Amino acid sequence: MPVARRASVALACAIAAPACGRARRTEPAEQQPPPEAAARRPGPPWPAASEPPAPRGFRWETVHHQTIHARVLVPAGASPELGKDPNGYPSVTIAVDWHQVTCQFDSGVSSLGATLARKPPTVYGLPAQASEVDADHLAARYLDSIGTLRISGFAPGVQCTWQGDAGLPAPIRDAIFTVCASVRSPAPGAWRSSTAAERSHGGMTDVPDGAWVEAELPGTAGSLLRPGRFIARMHLGELTVLSSPCPASFEDLRKAETPEVEVELEHRPRPQGEVWIRRPTEAYDGNRFPGPTTILSPRGARCCVAQLVPWTRPPEPAKIDYAIALCDTYRDH
Repeated sequence: MPVARRASVALACAIAAPACGRARRTEPAEQQPPPEAAARRPGPPWPAASEPPAPRGFRWETVHHQTIHARVLVPAGASPELGKDPNGYPSVTIAVDWHQVTCQFDSGVSSLGATLARKPPTVYGLPAQASEVDADHLAARYLDSIGTLRISGFAPGVQCTWQGDAGLPAPIRDAIFTVCASVRSPAPGAWRSSTAAERSHGGMTDVPDGAWVEAELPGTAGSLLRPGRFIARMHLGELTVLSSPCPASFEDLRKAETPEVEVELEHRPRPQGEVWIRRPTEAYDGNRFPGPTTILSPRGARCCVAQLVPWTRPPEPAKIDYAIALCDTYRDH
């Protein structure tokens, strides 16, 4: 039965901001699995995001680039370009006329969903010129405090942004908004077994198509939050998986909580092994920002840790079940 508790910052930040490695200019996932991991099998169900038909002059594409996993509308004649931003983090750019929109990993929209849903909608206290809000995505067009036009779109684990001249011609402005407002989180693909190399840095679960398993510590600022031995992480958009030392028991996990962030702890006994689930309980409709939902699955001396980024509502039970099933495949050899 769930036990309402307050949480420690250490556990809330069990997964630091993702970072990047090398990128190539290619649309499919650049990591091609080796022959020993070629067999595929379907994974458990994952809730599908709503997706309207592509308007004339656009097509839907799924883009996987390290920490970035996006379903997005791309203008005819354009192709997503995979690269890095000035700080070294993965980025995907899409040309709209002579302008470039940028997609990157997003760790949570905080109160933006609530302020866009109000009448009239606002963005960080500023009036929105256009907006979209539903269960799977958010989008806004607005002028910032110095008059720069900003267009943003969000889905769990991914964002699309553009900023520029407020006098941009309306057809181009609207096309940029179409691209950013389209961004969705794609459903994970079929699973394959992890390779020995992928398991050599702290163990690993099976690997869904499109996921990125780190081969080394990324050389970005976020890596400073990861001292000590390199433990590989698998990035799949809003879901990140790694291994970590386990608390001795669920009771020890509960005792370690401190009054920093409100959470609910659930102990879920199962024939395959117990699972501990840590859900944030802060309000989703105010100025309090929920943290990630964390699933801990004891696997011998270590725990498989799966974390879902916060969104405008708690993650669906099917996503938690998916993470648990993935952790059931964890191996360290």
